[in-house]
Amino acid sequence: IRVANVGQTATIEAPITGTGGVNVNGAGILVLTGANTYTGLTTVFAGSTLTATGALKGPVRNNSGVVNAGGTIAGDVLNTGTGAFNATGALTISGTLTNKSTNPAGVAIDLNESLSATSIVNEIGTTIVNAGTLSATNPILNAGTLTNTGSVNAAVSNTGTLNSSGMLTGLLLNSG
Repeated sequence: IRVANVGQTATIEAPITGTGGVNVNGAGILVLTGANTYTGLTTVFAGSTLTATGALKGPVRNNSGVVNAGGTIAGDVLNTGTGAFNATGALTISGTLTNKSTNPAGVAIDLNESLSATSIVNEIGTTIVNAGTLSATNPILNAGTLTNTGSVNAAVSNTGTLNSSGMLTGLLLNSG
């Protein structure tokens, strides 16, 4: 789906179904608000923005674009290149969120926002919990930078940089 120009927004309210995926490219914004049931890969390309407030049933790959997501993602999420992945409202990921983005705000959870995932891997990127809440079923593996001024509700295995003036609920294994 191509939204070609800066300032253009295309909104799809009806659910997208099937086994195929969705490619988001162009300089505009694609907004998905439906309870989508398609199971293919959602790919966001450089310069593109996806805002998803309903459900995504497949994996998401952000290749240097911007993803603003709330609701549910029933698959793994990969944030790469200079991608920005932002939780909007309450976001639940029933898979692994992997951040490999070189963006200084690669993954962001702001005030009154929450992100919950089965697993979180912060490889080289930066994850910022800015007065929001980050939760994981499995320990968070941090080899990048994790900055917390909110609440992290999970164990953290840290080989990178952990900056926290917020609450950390869970075991901290620090070897970074």
